[in-house]
Amino acid sequence: MDSTSTDNNENVWIALIFILLTALIIYLVHNNMETSDRRKAVFQKIAEMLGLSFLSSSILGNYYHGIGGIISDHKVKIGLLSKGSETKTTYSYFSIELNTPSFEFKLIHKDVYSSIQAFFDVDYYVNFETETLPPNLLIKTNDPSILKMIETKIFDSPIIHQIQLHNGTLILQDNTLTFESKKIIDTEADIPFVMEMVEALGKIIIQIEGVKS
Repeated sequence: MDSTSTDNNENVWIALIFILLTALIIYLVHNNMETSDRRKAVFQKIAEMLGLSFLSSSILGNYYHGIGGIISDHKVKIGLLSKGSETKTTYSYFSIELNTPSFEFKLIHKDVYSSIQAFFDVDYYVNFETETLPPNLLIKTNDPSILKMIETKIFDSPIIHQIQLHNGTLILQDNTLTFESKKIIDTEADIPFVMEMVEALGKIIIQIEGVKS
């Protein structure tokens, strides 16, 4: 085989690789656009159902859309976020502001990492021991007496199942109750999940504010 034939074969392979890469890029861009449009429609529908405002990704300053507004005099935000340094993980999040200037707690799914983190934790939280704590969960609080009064409302909440099923977290900190889950708000089939979580968070907030009032 002469050098001219070899060069031609190399050029064919280079052209083929270029075409395949171009097709892959076009597919990924198209798929991302379809996903973004689908999620946008879902969040717009949820916003309408809850009487909230749709927040585009450009308004939020990130890749994802969301919704926000006021429900029963509480500021609410619902959306998606990514966490992780090298490998990003996408979460659905629900945050509701409330008046609890001193009470805080953190409820997380128990795994190897969180167990080690909890063992070496040196922040102001104290471990909260309770026989009613569901399995595979870790909970910390700065005021066990208050948490003891509301534990039934929290531990009987459907949010607990989501934390166990999707490595979720429920955190009350800086006057904001935040629930995060690896269950992604992606299609209209996820709307009942959103409604259930909003209702569950509302019940927890009523209980907390009732104790703190």
